[in-house]
Amino acid sequence: MNNRRNLSLRWTTLSVFLVAGCILLTWGNLWFTRKYPGGRDFLVHWMGTRIFLTEGISPYSQEATNRLQIAAYGTADSKGGETIRFVSPLYSIVIYLPFAFFLAFETARAVWMTFLEICIIVLVIISIRLTSWKINVPGLFLFLMFSLFWYHAARPLVDGDLAIFTALCLAGCWLSIRAGADELAGVLLAFSTVTPELVILVVVYTLIWGIFCKRWRIISWFFSAVFLLSASAALLMPDWMLQNIRAGVEVLKAGASLNLESAIALWFPAMGGKIGQMVSIVMFALMLIEWWIARAADFPSYLWAACLTLVLSQWIGLPTYPAHFIVLYPALILVLATWEGRWKHLGRPMTFISVFLLFAGLWWLAWPGFVIGYGLERIPIFFIILPAYLFITLYWVRWWAVKPPNVWYDLLLTKENTQR
Repeated sequence: MNNRRNLSLRWTTLSVFLVAGCILLTWGNLWFTRKYPGGRDFLVHWMGTRIFLTEGISPYSQEATNRLQIAAYGTADSKGGETIRFVSPLYSIVIYLPFAFFLAFETARAVWMTFLEICIIVLVIISIRLTSWKINVPGLFLFLMFSLFWYHAARPLVDGDLAIFTALCLAGCWLSIRAGADELAGVLLAFSTVTPELVILVVVYTLIWGIFCKRWRIISWFFSAVFLLSASAALLMPDWMLQNIRAGVEVLKAGASLNLESAIALWFPAMGGKIGQMVSIVMFALMLIEWWIARAADFPSYLWAACLTLVLSQWIGLPTYPAHFIVLYPALILVLATWEGRWKHLGRPMTFISVFLLFAGLWWLAWPGFVIGYGLERIPIFFIILPAYLFITLYWVRWWAVKPPNVWYDLLLTKENTQR
């Protein structure tokens, strides 16, 4: 009886601390939203959801787009040729629905930021478990601070970008696959499609891998969840898919989306586009080769290939932004965890140096644009630094990430550690 009371008291105390922490975090976010305007991505989805649910106006319509422009820029005219539109699948409003009850944008944005910050914390925990990284409590705390405040987390937090939620869904999907919970993996993979341009390739690879490995429940539950989400949205708006495609085409025509080609073209106007196209072709071919090699591989090989697919997705011509690079976070954890697992004493300094350089270097480049607005974010260097770093380091750790110790040095080291 006493044990039950003690356990109940612990859970009650923990719940009180968590609720109090969320309230304090939301209060801090509210102060931030009032002092620093922004949250453009959240504004698009929050306002689009409210317009659709309260007035029955399609979030893809020109009327909705004009109202979004006025809310963001004070005019329906494009700012510098840039038009903001609601281009997510209609079923994404399921995620924004709880926040649509807030009438004030600043309050809704503050609560949304709290939700995203919780998503990042859970993403850190899942990514560490996914890679079996043995990290002590002080190290975990420092890494949590890095994960919340490095540029590729702060940027989507300030923008209110759904990419953070997508990253969490993918990491949860992979952890579920490793645990054999294929049904949950399929559902989480389906929810990651709320930002289809970020996950389309890794979804395709996962389905191919599932077919070759006969993991039919992943495939069936994925398609079932996507069907239910799409059909539910169709009950509200029968032609939402067609309108969604039209909105995406309009964004592409307006040149409002970026990729490696357009980013390098800002650097080299004459030949940048062709350079970007060549890089995209090579990377796409490399990705297909890796898919074929790991088509029926075990989970470590699948995880490595899936992380590489996410990295290469930023370089093969799909629309992307530096704020979306938070989806690469599990790949970063895979590299750091493999370093420490392979070289325990050398791995930790390598991890510390890498984390420090990524934190300080990216902020040194980004801070002027972060304060002024969105302009400097489009510097081509942001499309290169993190993907290039992960591309190189993923191939560096490939052998140890996908294979058990099977060279003589590894076997001797494992035996020595076991005897100790």
